[in-house]
Amino acid sequence: MSRFIRFVIENCGPVRIANDETSQHGQTDTLKYIPGSTLRGLVVNSLLSQGEKFEKYKRRIFSSQVQFMNAYLMIEEKELIPSLKGFYEDKKEYIGKKQIENGMVTEIAAGAKRASLGHYCYINDGCIFYTDVQTGEDLNINTGKDSDKAIFRSQYMKKDQRFVGYINFTEDVEEELILLIEQVFHGIIYIGNKRFAGYGACKCIDTEIKEGMPYEELRNVQTSDAFFLVLLSDTVMVNEYGEMSGLYIPELEQELGCEKLEIVRCATSIREVYGYNRIWKGTVPSAVMYEAGSVFYIKAAGKVEAERLRSLEKKGIGIRRNEGFGQIAIWDSYSEITYKQALSDGEAENEKDADTVKERPLHTTEIQLDLKIAAKGLLQYRIERGIERYIVEDASTGNLEEISKSKRGVVESMCMQLRYTPREARERLESYIQHEKEKDSRLKGYTQKRQPLHLYVEDILHKDLSKILGLEWKENKIFGIRVQDILSGDDEIKYKLKLMIDQIRYVNRKEKDHAE
Repeated sequence: MSRFIRFVIENCGPVRIANDETSQHGQTDTLKYIPGSTLRGLVVNSLLSQGEKFEKYKRRIFSSQVQFMNAYLMIEEKELIPSLKGFYEDKKEYIGKKQIENGMVTEIAAGAKRASLGHYCYINDGCIFYTDVQTGEDLNINTGKDSDKAIFRSQYMKKDQRFVGYINFTEDVEEELILLIEQVFHGIIYIGNKRFAGYGACKCIDTEIKEGMPYEELRNVQTSDAFFLVLLSDTVMVNEYGEMSGLYIPELEQELGCEKLEIVRCATSIREVYGYNRIWKGTVPSAVMYEAGSVFYIKAAGKVEAERLRSLEKKGIGIRRNEGFGQIAIWDSYSEITYKQALSDGEAENEKDADTVKERPLHTTEIQLDLKIAAKGLLQYRIERGIERYIVEDASTGNLEEISKSKRGVVESMCMQLRYTPREARERLESYIQHEKEKDSRLKGYTQKRQPLHLYVEDILHKDLSKILGLEWKENKIFGIRVQDILSGDDEIKYKLKLMIDQIRYVNRKEKDHAE
């Protein structure tokens, strides 16, 4: 199965990624997302120091086998997507949930205007919840000799906002390359412009390698002869002559294995996409693309298999997919959207709809998400308390006391250095133990009995975490959710690394106290 990296970053300071489309002389606007090309540049700069490994994989990194998708805004664990197009509303001011018209399935009433939906949204129970990126501005005065004190404006994304992004891999991409890229998204990273003027610092909150496809919850359409194709990023396709042609139907027909496709309706806008290459020190050719959030209602002559639709979503469409363009989702529930609400309104509704809102049951997906978050939090609490109890009470501390301080220091150092890359940590620890075994076997008087260092590390790595800590998962479920669904193999290794770090430090303090 194909894999992807999911990461969450928070900007510790202002971030500016210049928007060349809207910027003018004397003012620089910022994009309100982190482009895939920016993330790719971050990875390339980080891997350049790897030397031979970078040379080995650089063709892969710049190919469509690795897709650096745009990173979009995240609000309170909700992953947002670019706001959808095709909706209209009346001109009345309204607080809370407001009914809107879906231009893809109904005729628009006279006098209606395009619905204001910000830049980002998520869909729940037939309602678009929307918001925008918070931006600020700096005013600067150019006091150079030729400037005559010209004033220029610089826009930026305000600090303390979270963005979630994905890096998608085809099935034939090497595991080593996936791990190399995953390691880039830990600690503090720097992106965007003006990095030497206090801009661009971001903190990596969470990074994980997963199987399947990004935005899995959006990809719900099954075998069908009609579907909504939603653009998750700016997109343009080219025809057989290499000319840009918007949505190129012959190629889609071939990808989906159907004789004829017809665009029944669409809601789109276009923008001109620019770029800059620091190696060439010049701009790259611009391209006019359909803007993210554009929607197409497509009918096929016959049923299109779900596997074909999934494959198209995974592959993406159009040009420059390696830089985040051409990402799509295929829905069957777009037609059910009939309301909008600003996220800033929270749960507040106007008096007319207040009772309706109170009586509305939670959506099943919403309940499951809340339960999963609660279950993961409870499991984390149990594990952390179990680690504390194990360190103080378990007899294995005796094994640690038999290990020299230098070897304990090596194990602790490995665990600390690689605690965010658990698979590599496990491999390094196992390799270190094997090396120690070979070295011990050459010593005079060596017996086959396992030495304390081998015994300690191998037992921690190879035993199930629940058995180590003496925890019992009731029927292997928490709040009705299986433990294996909320505790991945990587998570378990991370807790084992934490256990070894804390236990070694506990033994070191204990020995120091006795010495005094």
